[in-house]
Amino acid sequence: MEIKEFSLSDSLGDIVSLGGKFIDHSYSKEKVQQRLQGKNFHIYFAVENENKVGLCIWFPEGKEAYWWLLCVDASFRRKGIGKVLSQFLEKQIKHAGFSVITAKTHTKRSAMIELFKKLGYTEVGREKGHWGDEREAIFYEKKI
Repeated sequence: MEIKEFSLSDSLGDIVSLGGKFIDHSYSKEKVQQRLQGKNFHIYFAVENENKVGLCIWFPEGKEAYWWLLCVDASFRRKGIGKVLSQFLEKQIKHAGFSVITAKTHTKRSAMIELFKKLGYTEVGREKGHWGDEREAIFYEKKI
């Protein structure tokens, strides 16, 4: 497996496809483009046998780096791909000159919560209804 950076134009369909398999609400191509518009984003895929099996995206937000998305194809989960992508992302963020990473998930994402804890992220807050529904957001931070 290798980690490769892709442009939005080369990966938009894969982001929607892979993200839709993982996220309990689908992102359309338009929503992904809107979310990343005007941001200096970085898109990385875990590639195995020319198949994109995992994905992570981050972008600068002020003086911090915001880890927006991490997805691993269901048939490749529990094989360490999420951890490898996360560690790669952290190295790229540090190399870009950032010393703090922020991220969020919600209480129903137990695998993501577990990964954040394993990687040394600190919970810094919670907010019910953050996305306009019943989900409670959990905010994380890590100094690198």
